[in-house]
Amino acid sequence: MPVAEISRYLDLQPRYFREENPLYIEHVPSSRSARIDLKLGIYEGYPELSAQPPVQHEGDFFVSSSLIESLTGGKLAGTQGDRR
Repeated sequence: MPVAEISRYLDLQPRYFREENPLYIEHVPSSRSARIDLKLGIYEGYPELSAQPPVQHEGDFFVSSSLIESLTGGKLAGTQGDRR
């Protein structure tokens, strides 16, 4: 899922720190958040998502739809399985 594109619709607040290279995503209404290590390609605290590593491509961030569902507490329409 493209983080920047969906963040405005799902009340997500992404924060990226270039020097350290983590991406933080917070679901503002619930205060649930995730730390994503882009260098290692892992979602910290979500080992079950290791098959769908995060991707940084041309300045955009793409994460697992299951991560977004976990943060928001909802199901994303149109997703099948665990796709980015």
